[in-house]
Amino acid sequence: MNTNLFNQFTQYALSKEETLQIRGGNDLLKNAVIRLLISKARNELDKPHYSHESFENLLDPLEDWKHRHYRSFSCLLDIPLSTIRYFMKDSRYFQDATRKKILDFLSYEKWEELEKEALLYALKEGLKE
Repeated sequence: MNTNLFNQFTQYALSKEETLQIRGGNDLLKNAVIRLLISKARNELDKPHYSHESFENLLDPLEDWKHRHYRSFSCLLDIPLSTIRYFMKDSRYFQDATRKKILDFLSYEKWEELEKEALLYALKEGLKE
């Protein structure tokens, strides 16, 4: 994460406690990126070139996701299933190749832009770690 950008953003938008919470493990940021990805995937389902039968399970609440949900999400993002599951459950970071696919899917050019948008999304949606 671009520390300077992060510091500028948090100086105006977050309390000191919220800033420390995000810096402490980036779980809030990770959850926000996941939610942005899912939101974009769900929006893509409304486009005519997607088969609703293949991906309709992505409309289920995230808390109810099982193997078939992760498999559909993996196919939609063109990211290995193991990478998706690992990131959503344990990891906090993506490898560069995976970041590139996520940036392409979400139509961002730089990871720092995505992180900024994810933090704004987290604030707007009231996401917690």
